[in-house]
Amino acid sequence: MIGQVGGKALFLSHSLSPCGDVTRETLEKGSFLASVRLQLAPACRASQKLGLQPQVLALRSEQPEQLQLLGNPKVCIVGKLSHPDPAYQYRIAIANLAALARLSRKGVPIGVVYSDNLADQASPVGIFYRDLISFAKVVICPSEAMLSYVRRWMKPGQHHVVIEDPVQVSRRSFQALDLSKPCRVIWFGHSSNLTYLLRELPGLMSKCDAAAGYELTVLSDPAACDKVKFLMANQSQRRSWSLRIVPWQLDRQPTQLEYELDRAHIALIPSDPKDPRKAAVSHNRLVDSLQAGCVVVANSVQSYKELAKVALIGENLPRLLDAAVADYQRLSNKYLYLRAEWLQRFEKKSNSRRWQECLSLVMA
Repeated sequence: MIGQVGGKALFLSHSLSPCGDVTRETLEKGSFLASVRLQLAPACRASQKLGLQPQVLALRSEQPEQLQLLGNPKVCIVGKLSHPDPAYQYRIAIANLAALARLSRKGVPIGVVYSDNLADQASPVGIFYRDLISFAKVVICPSEAMLSYVRRWMKPGQHHVVIEDPVQVSRRSFQALDLSKPCRVIWFGHSSNLTYLLRELPGLMSKCDAAAGYELTVLSDPAACDKVKFLMANQSQRRSWSLRIVPWQLDRQPTQLEYELDRAHIALIPSDPKDPRKAAVSHNRLVDSLQAGCVVVANSVQSYKELAKVALIGENLPRLLDAAVADYQRLSNKYLYLRAEWLQRFEKKSNSRRWQECLSLVMA
């Protein structure tokens, strides 16, 4: 049994707007940022179960007075602090490094979430993440694969914890697939993953023929959707592929994701096991797809290989997609039977317990 602690738990996050105290936005409204939904918000709720009062701050250097909000917390957990806009990234880095220096001087124990392999980069964000890691008593990763990357930047005496991202969607049945009708395939994700889909699409459209047709749903930001639309419009060998564009609605997550996964037959998750930035991704896209009743076809990054009993994993995605279609009934029945066992470790209760253990370790 994890004992009650009392006091304040501080969480450092980034936000496009607003900055300052974003506790209510994190816990009540629900953030459009996946890193907040999957990591920071569950950590905040776990801190409440320990008797701590969570406070979430999004700090930027244009408002230096926000440093007065730090107080004297029992523990500080640093969430994802990378930002695609270099100007914002510098502002975030300056403010949060100042905050961590102050907290470290006060003896506040610090945990750092490392969910993207950024410290390996020679860029300013890479330097910033190496700085963040240096403050950590405990480094927290969403996968064993990510831990293998961050270890090279950790000092002797630093602890590490793996806390897998929790499932976001409710459990749904697998859709029936009629081979005389189009198979509904979905790709969803951040535009940073779009390169892998664009690389695979020509081969998928020219080689896949197990179904009468394929409807590809793309659930992403508008710029990513436009790129897919352009590529498919300029393919001469489309066979019977159609495109369904669904712009990501930031204020409807994970409800929108759940709906789109529920209507699909197959979730397509292309990646690159040789890309250091993506080779250590978390399990969340595969887990949510399987939970919502999709047969998953994915490249063999380490986290996905761990779930190979409940997904089709490999490098030849056209062949795997057609295999998933041809054997859909057997596979969906098999995954329906195995799903509860293989997804147990991603349940919210398991995630909350591990966050409670992690917070106790940071404070020990």
